[in-house]
Amino acid sequence: MRKNELHEAMEHMHASEDTYERVMERAQAGRRRSRRGPLPAAAVMGAAMAGVLVTGGVAYAVSGGDIFSAWGDHGMGERVEWSYAGNDFSLELGTLDPGAVSDDLAASVEHVGLSVTGNGYTLTIEDMLVDENGCGVASFTLENPEGIRNNPEYGLPGELVPDDDAPLDALGMSATGEGTSTLLDYKWIYDQELSTDTLARGTVYFSAFGNLDNVLSGVSWSLSWHTGAVDEEGNVSADFENCDAQSDVFIPSKVVGAREFVAEDGSVVTVSPFSIHVDPSWKEAGDSSVDEVALHLADGSTYVVVSEDKAMTMGYYTANLLDDGSSNYTFTRLVGTSEVVSVEVSGTTGDPISGEAAHAATLEPAA
Repeated sequence: MRKNELHEAMEHMHASEDTYERVMERAQAGRRRSRRGPLPAAAVMGAAMAGVLVTGGVAYAVSGGDIFSAWGDHGMGERVEWSYAGNDFSLELGTLDPGAVSDDLAASVEHVGLSVTGNGYTLTIEDMLVDENGCGVASFTLENPEGIRNNPEYGLPGELVPDDDAPLDALGMSATGEGTSTLLDYKWIYDQELSTDTLARGTVYFSAFGNLDNVLSGVSWSLSWHTGAVDEEGNVSADFENCDAQSDVFIPSKVVGAREFVAEDGSVVTVSPFSIHVDPSWKEAGDSSVDEVALHLADGSTYVVVSEDKAMTMGYYTANLLDDGSSNYTFTRLVGTSEVVSVEVSGTTGDPISGEAAHAATLEPAA
């Protein structure tokens, strides 16, 4: 496909002009790099073009893949409840028939095939999806023949967090590139039915603290551990050292598009099949928050992404506040963007001491 043909296809799919230019620029220069510098020319990615795919519904049979289990329940059931520090929480999980994933979304999956090994562990990133909001998912395996040694009491339900005495401190993911933030918000969620004592299989959900450019600059994955010891008082031994191992860099060449919704007050959200970017008008007031985000669907149902009414309801894995006051959420379920009728967003400005003002907006599909 020539560049002008790709451009016409993206216009037909309502991808924005700036997204097209950014993806083309990154894809044409795209290559896998190690943290020590570029690989030889033979390592340049074969695909020299990129596509933005807007997936409207979830009604077409596809060959799919393990990555789509990202929007199942990971063996935890449809709802998990817990309490922490006197507050109640619930994680709302989805169910998904991989045969109901749209052809467009299936075609946007990219194989990564990168591994990193450190201190007895091997982390392998298999496949990845990235969207226009700068969010995404990647399927992974973590192996250690001596045992994974995860602590299920840490993090979110199903989150892969090493135990205190495990020979691994953390799994990481970051972006690279000039002039872009390297920070990503991420959660490693393992599938309880597919994992064993020595192998964890699951999904890492991620979102950029900047925008799509952060992800298109390239991403890598890491394992961190330490040598030596730390006593109960926080004193470290003379041989203490923080260590890490990092994968090569993978540069995405496909981007899943997002559908825009707007409100009369100037609020804007963009919804992809697996994330939402919320840009409320009241952020201009300074000290502001978003307390509830809900998608109203064509079948009459409502998908609550977040609600802080009485108990914290979470229909997301990652939620990060950006520098401009907007925020990103990665979904716990897959959404057909054409099935979204409207989006409700509410929040506050001010603080409890000096006074708070409530705000709410109903967002409709942009023309």
